[in-house]
Amino acid sequence: MFLKNPTTRQFEYKPRFYHPEEESEDKPRIQFRRLRPRKKTPKRSPIALVILILILIFLIRYLNDLKESEKHNQPMQDIKIEIID
Repeated sequence: MFLKNPTTRQFEYKPRFYHPEEESEDKPRIQFRRLRPRKKTPKRSPIALVILILILIFLIRYLNDLKESEKHNQPMQDIKIEIID
């Protein structure tokens, strides 16, 4: 009652308009077509890739130099100046 064994469903489908003598083995029975044509993605030129890599290298060097300059620019120490009369 609680544990029912699953069974496969049985179908009795008989094709109505199938003519085996008209079918050829060369041509598939089902042919698919695309509803929307695929847009071809344009290929990037190698020059653009080289320029992009160079920009990234310069950006990384700039950020690294900025980080290094922050290490050298430590805040100044306070100096006590006393005026003696």
